[in-house]
Amino acid sequence: MLTNSERRFVENPGQFSKKRQRTFRCRINKKIRKFGADLWAISEKNVMLGLDLKPVSGFSGIGELQNSEALKKTKKDSEDKKDFLLDALENW
Repeated sequence: MLTNSERRFVENPGQFSKKRQRTFRCRINKKIRKFGADLWAISEKNVMLGLDLKPVSGFSGIGELQNSEALKKTKKDSEDKKDFLLDALENW
């Protein structure tokens, strides 16, 4: 998902100028929004898909998505969780 330079930025942002840091943050945030939406769609349908979400279960909100009770919540609750997940990913 991340380019090599984006990975270097994540590991040590101080080695880049302020302008490059901003560029990397914007690029990574854009990827997080796209990835977060895809991850949310996958997790919503995981009961049917039967995918292994353990590798991402450490991220905030993902563990709750794996149990069937979370899938039965109202649309409003789902939207709130989606916003929470995206905020958590963007603010890492």
